[in-house]
Amino acid sequence: MKRLTLLILTAVLAVSLIAVPAASAANGLECALAVYQFDKEKSEDVLLQCDTAEFVEGITATGFLVAFSVEIDVERVDSSRSEFIVHLVTLGPPTKNYSRSFVVEYGLPASITDIRGKGETRYSFVLTPLSMVDIDTSFCPFDHLAKGTFEFLPSAYMDIHYVPNSLGGFYVSVARDVLEEHYRQFRSLYNFSLPGKYSVYLCPCLLPSVIWDQRFGMAVDPTRSTAHAVFTKAFNAADPFMVLHTAVLRNYGYAPLFLSEGLANYLSFAILDMKEILQDGQAPALRDLLDTYDYLNTDPYLADRVGATFVTFLIDEYGFARFRKLYRETDDLHLATDIVAAYGKNLGELEGSWRTYVDTVAIDPNRLGLFASMAEVMFNYPLMLRYCRILSDRVTTGVDSVRALGMVKRACFFTGDYTGAITAQKELLRLDGASAQGLMSLGTYKMMQGRYDESYDDLMRALSLDSTDRLVTFNLALNHMFRDNRAEATKLLRSLVDDSTMSGPVAESRVYLAGILRESDSEQDRQQTDRLYSDAVNFLNAALRGQPSSPAVHMWLGIAHLGRGEIDQADNYLESALFLETRPFYRGMIHLWLGKAADLKGDRDKALEHYSQVLALAAANYHQNEARRYIKTPYEE
Repeated sequence: MKRLTLLILTAVLAVSLIAVPAASAANGLECALAVYQFDKEKSEDVLLQCDTAEFVEGITATGFLVAFSVEIDVERVDSSRSEFIVHLVTLGPPTKNYSRSFVVEYGLPASITDIRGKGETRYSFVLTPLSMVDIDTSFCPFDHLAKGTFEFLPSAYMDIHYVPNSLGGFYVSVARDVLEEHYRQFRSLYNFSLPGKYSVYLCPCLLPSVIWDQRFGMAVDPTRSTAHAVFTKAFNAADPFMVLHTAVLRNYGYAPLFLSEGLANYLSFAILDMKEILQDGQAPALRDLLDTYDYLNTDPYLADRVGATFVTFLIDEYGFARFRKLYRETDDLHLATDIVAAYGKNLGELEGSWRTYVDTVAIDPNRLGLFASMAEVMFNYPLMLRYCRILSDRVTTGVDSVRALGMVKRACFFTGDYTGAITAQKELLRLDGASAQGLMSLGTYKMMQGRYDESYDDLMRALSLDSTDRLVTFNLALNHMFRDNRAEATKLLRSLVDDSTMSGPVAESRVYLAGILRESDSEQDRQQTDRLYSDAVNFLNAALRGQPSSPAVHMWLGIAHLGRGEIDQADNYLESALFLETRPFYRGMIHLWLGKAADLKGDRDKALEHYSQVLALAAANYHQNEARRYIKTPYEE
């Protein structure tokens, strides 16, 4: 899981496709929230969790705090006091309901006491209104409890909810597949039998109707079988953990978060991170994390990794039955002593055995590949690259090396590391032999760095190995174009357009050829451009019906419409592409064409912003060259 950063707290909604109202301020209430457990032996309340949160007047907010679900409905806020209703539902077992209305002056606590948890545990919930605040509701105007705000895609075990036209809406099927697969694996391990489904919300921002876990940008609510995750390009919290943690709590009841979150992370790849944490001497002492308050206030990444690997160690070394008994019987005040009693060893001995376990357990290369793929789906390309490089270092056979290097090359491209992609591709050619596809890839990466002559040599070698490969021909045409050999580029692009097989870069070839012909001195050439752009639009519209979330299709549609002079349509498709795209190569290209569209509209300031973005990104050399040219001189048709 990733830690919730300040970026998410302040600027998570980068959604250009969702219609939002103009800026408006709503009455809000800033509160301190605290959960205590009563210690019978000491006859005092022990603080388990404290946090602050803001609630919007008239919007019910739901969430889960330590051992119970909370629903807070702020009815009125003014300069001197606030009125609100609090509903609590304990997870149990057993399940209990509590509800109270409050009218409270600022700084005075409102509490619900004697909340009965599992066994003989007793909790208190204290909400202290701190001040009246203005909240800009236009920034995140969505309420998951309001009918019609979210749509959903069903699967076997969950309903995945999303806001139409948000990133979650475009990638809902991808998220569903990842979450469903991990839940199936986890369910088969622990034989969950809960009827019904889980509701998972892919949220484009921090919804005011959710009490968020600010450690990870998500929220679980097991009493409602519900989980929420921030799902944006800047931050994606739709990790399988949130569903698995909801399932653990829903099926097994409450236990201290160190255990419940650790169990939910059993299928995670925390062991790899924990090895590095221990090697760097960064791991907190085990005893410090068995206190729930300390666990929640330790660096979330470290606490998460320790909890995950220690629980995995207990299950793998001593069996699930013993862990399940501990889970069932312990509570937040007695976890340390209950672990010692359950395993017959003091904490020092257990911590030593756990550290040895982490140090010696083998990393499965297949899991490295699996989690690299999941990181790609989650748009976390640096993590994908990290896993791929580790996998490449650990494989022992030629076949596995080729597979791992292919993943490294892909991850390097996704992060904009074209030097790394070239290095990996060269090694692939050495191991696997020369191939048209391999040489073409090498040539295209070199073009991205501006090494056009070297790229030409690679592409010509690729063409000699397979003269029928349309992608090789296409990239060779681009190479000629970038080296100002328009005649040869035109010849190759015409051969692709005239090819009756209609395969390969059909639309792209037409777009580039039209772009060259419109600058020709020949009237006959210029007359062909409309047909080429129109054909490209037709091909791309058909592709879009099958791939509605493809940023590349949106991008090329925008470029084709711009060629036809349909600037507003072009702008819409290009903005959609920018919204969906996460890779710097394509983002640079999209910004370049958005700059051109802005220039054609006469919006020079906006055009310059886009061209500057091309230079700021790890964009291709040829895209950066164009951006520099249009920074000096506006783009014209």
